[in-house]
Amino acid sequence: MDIQTEILNIRSENDLTRTAQERRSGELFATAVERVLPQCDHFSDPEAGLVGVEVETILTDKNGHLIDEVTRDSFLQRVNAICTEDQVPISFQSELGAAQIETNQGSNALFSLERIEIDTVSNLFVQIDKAIQEANDGLGITSLNLGFHPTAEVVNVPRTNKPKYEIVPQFHDSNRVPSSMRLSGDLGLATEPDATVAALTNSIQFNLSMPNVPAAIKAMNLMFQMTPMMLAIGGNAGIAQARDTSWSDFRNHVWEMTHRTKSGRRVFLPEDYILSPQDLFRRMARFPLILDPEEPKSALEIATGTNWLAAKLKFLCDSDINLNKLLLEFRPLSLQQTPEENAAMFLLSLGRLKLGMETYEPLFDDFDIVRVNGELASRRGMGASLVTHKWKGTGWERTLVEGAEIRELEIHHAAMGLCMTGDGKVSVNRYQKFRNFFEGIISAQNPTERLKTNLGTTWEFGNEMERREHLRDTLINSNVLR
Repeated sequence: MDIQTEILNIRSENDLTRTAQERRSGELFATAVERVLPQCDHFSDPEAGLVGVEVETILTDKNGHLIDEVTRDSFLQRVNAICTEDQVPISFQSELGAAQIETNQGSNALFSLERIEIDTVSNLFVQIDKAIQEANDGLGITSLNLGFHPTAEVVNVPRTNKPKYEIVPQFHDSNRVPSSMRLSGDLGLATEPDATVAALTNSIQFNLSMPNVPAAIKAMNLMFQMTPMMLAIGGNAGIAQARDTSWSDFRNHVWEMTHRTKSGRRVFLPEDYILSPQDLFRRMARFPLILDPEEPKSALEIATGTNWLAAKLKFLCDSDINLNKLLLEFRPLSLQQTPEENAAMFLLSLGRLKLGMETYEPLFDDFDIVRVNGELASRRGMGASLVTHKWKGTGWERTLVEGAEIRELEIHHAAMGLCMTGDGKVSVNRYQKFRNFFEGIISAQNPTERLKTNLGTTWEFGNEMERREHLRDTLINSNVLR
């Protein structure tokens, strides 16, 4: 059976993809896939290994309340003027939330994987943070450096005034499966969140250009596999509605559950490894496009844009669906508390992936290991016990790690990956440089654990106003709200 027919058959089995609009959208998507798939066999990018970064941030007033869209847009004018004047190689744009911003690097890559340097990466994140702080001055606003807003209401979150930011959340609220309506219990919240809660999340993501489709598929699955380890180390979303949720990082969980329909999981981790482009396109076909594309290219872009897995493969095509670039995006990490930590977690994730690719790291026999790891890391952070692989110099060994072992192992892996050349050689000096950097920035406690230590053990005993004031003061004194 040809791929177009397969996609249309898959979509005919689900009433969410059988509406008149979705039938038309599905036909356009199937046409795009039919044109892209044959190119996957011979696509090659000699400029692969280029890396881009995306940082999301929520802006608040001095008391930690979300700013409005008008103030956000004034901020965007100021910060982009600053970036132009200071020759910062990025700009800022609006995101889903009315108080949310994200960086935009345009079509230019920021780094090369093979020649990446600590100072260059750190300087970029410091420049981003500096531009935000400078733009904040005079507007009376601050930036929140957590993966989730810790005091905002979790329903009807104000969004940017664009049709897609109304349509997509409304669709998921209307079609959410009853079994997913358990977040208030999971997180100890007073209110069950709706799909607009995604506007309260902050992340740090990176894109890596891939040399060919087989390498991209392999790297995507390694990203799924390493996601729990990175989440354990970088967890930074543990507080909601001025309450300790007892999670290390619930950002992916709250997003996944509020966007769960009968089509399945379109956020965080899939049900299984995705072993071919055909597998990926079949999986994407299960989900409604929700928005209304006008031609095959936009159908492919919408289907890709609403695929919110921890690793996302993006097929960049021209208007005739000629494949020009393959980008692999790593998405599960929350924004960290400092620009230095953002740089460290970015390099840690990139180095860990590179080591797995250079040394042919195997996949687990059972993807359930990854899914269980993902939940344990999200809940317990550095206190989790995780099944993982350990590089032994000549091969990979399956092992169980917990606590400080998680940090130590992944610092070693990432430093090895970032200093390893294509022929497997390792520069000892370069390895030690990366290792020292990681050990100096990534602490024994992850950011959530550090914040909870700073909050103390009795802060939740007060009334709601006292809790919120103590939380706000702690965030300011810890320079998390700045």
